Amino acid sequence: TPFYPFLVALFGLPGWSLETAARVCSLAFSLLLFVAVLRIGLRIAGPWATVAGLVLLSLNPVLARLAPAILTEPSYVATVYLGLWLFWRQYERPRWRGAAVVGMVFGLAFLNRVEALLFLPAIPLFQAVHYWASGPRRYGGRQLAGWVAAFVAGFVLLAGPQVGWASWRMDRPAFNGRQVWEEIEVKIQANE
Repeated sequence: TPFYPFLVALFGLPGWSLETAARVCSLAFSLLLFVAVLRIGLRIAGPWATVAGLVLLSLNPVLARLAPAILTEPSYVATVYLGLWLFWRQYERPRWRGAAVVGMVFGLAFLNRVEALLFLPAIPLFQAVHYWASGPRRYGGRQLAGWVAAFVAGFVLLAGPQVGWASWRMDRPAFNGRQVWEEIEVKIQANE
């Protein structure tokens, strides 16, 4: 997946070793996660609950180990929470531009880890639940449909080239290069 290696290369521009660049990249995404959770917390809870949540987040032993790690998890988690915060900011008054931006953020999450594909149906489902469950509607069904289309377009704009490239390289439909290992494992098991 190209997202994390690309950003590590950017963080390596000052001349640091690749290991240092990867660790600084993960640390930067851990800080982005902190900011995204702060913004979500202030939106859904009071300042004291948000501070308590951030303290728990900061002291979480799993996340503390991931902050300087050379793994995609910090960038993936931060990207997902950034997308959730952006969605949370606009779900009551959805606009197609906001939907496209949210779709692109989750598209970036997909470029980071294939698991983000789950957000392609989930986020439009969340918006539809809001549409059907909210009291007096501030927007119509056509606006909801446009929002969903813009979200999907934003997601596909970033995720589509990766899927196309991986599919072309593997000569069959594929999401990313990790599927090569699955294919190798299946062939090894078939030969045993």
